[in-house]
Amino acid sequence: MDLFSSRWVALSSFICLAIFLAISPLVLLGDGGGQIEITSDDLSEKQLISLQYLDLARNEAGTRLGQTTITSALLIDEDLLIAGTWESGALGFENQKNAGGRDGFIAKIDDNGTFIIMGVFGSSGEDSLIDFEINDEKFIVRGYLHGDGDFSEENLPARGIKTVYEAHLQDNDWTGAWYIDEELIQGDVGRIWCGF
Repeated sequence: MDLFSSRWVALSSFICLAIFLAISPLVLLGDGGGQIEITSDDLSEKQLISLQYLDLARNEAGTRLGQTTITSALLIDEDLLIAGTWESGALGFENQKNAGGRDGFIAKIDDNGTFIIMGVFGSSGEDSLIDFEINDEKFIVRGYLHGDGDFSEENLPARGIKTVYEAHLQDNDWTGAWYIDEELIQGDVGRIWCGF
């Protein structure tokens, strides 16, 4: 093989790799725990208006100021399913009981923009919701509690300063809450979804 053809092979290999990386970053880098990024192009105009009404945090500073934070979002059959944290007095949560500090929630925004809270939970401290998934028609959340966890009828006594939890919500009722090992949390702490 002469010098020209070996350079040509190297250059064409480099170009193919660059195109592959530009087109398919999810193949190499993963897709954020099974969730594909949802953008404003995927949502109806009414869903976008509903999200704007909630006055959501777009960074950690907004979270510290008490704004509602969405940490995970799934789009299923035109319904936007969201999970995150909120504080007492947050827009859209006026009829919800806050356990204290920052609590977690699961909600739905349908195609018509109707915001429906499906479940809230929390402790007396600053709680977090890191993972959110759907499995066999139930919602699964994981994160950290900083006090005794209140999941409606299900309670989870604190284990030290920080309790790692998993809880299941089905048909708008919490069906269980458990202690788990921290290694089972798959998402990034501090992640905020604001793709709209």
